[in-house]
Amino acid sequence: MASLKKLINIAKTGAEMNCINSELLPVLFLDTPNGLKILGEEFIPALELGDDEPEKIELQKEAVTETVRALLQEHDATQYVFIHEGYATEFVESAKKANYLVRNMPSEDRYDVATILAVKKGKPAEGHTAIIDSLESGKRKMRKWEKADQVEGRFAITDW
Repeated sequence: MASLKKLINIAKTGAEMNCINSELLPVLFLDTPNGLKILGEEFIPALELGDDEPEKIELQKEAVTETVRALLQEHDATQYVFIHEGYATEFVESAKKANYLVRNMPSEDRYDVATILAVKKGKPAEGHTAIIDSLESGKRKMRKWEKADQVEGRFAITDW
């Protein structure tokens, strides 16, 4: 069994390397009785639901959450780290105009962000985020990881 801190560091390193050329795909690191499992392709059906309309975005989020929950149960995980990429903004009024769909906001009003969610079964979730900058070369570079003070929401599955 790896420590949760070690799993978080593995996820951070992987995200930093993989974000350079393209968007991060969701990856789930599971600590199981049979060792560490790293899963990603299981999320492809959820991602193919689309992300351009509010209804499809909601379906996509629900499908990803249910996929995580099912994999935690299927593999009898004791802890997990889930990493994915999304958007964030500091412009609340602009987000409100976009029905809080930050991905639909003008690019100058939002930024790319990598998010890590780490959970030991039955314990509170731990989160880390890092802004991803797009460089003139077309490459991307991740800023310093910041630890979140409080982690809640649909992806913060603590009991399975």
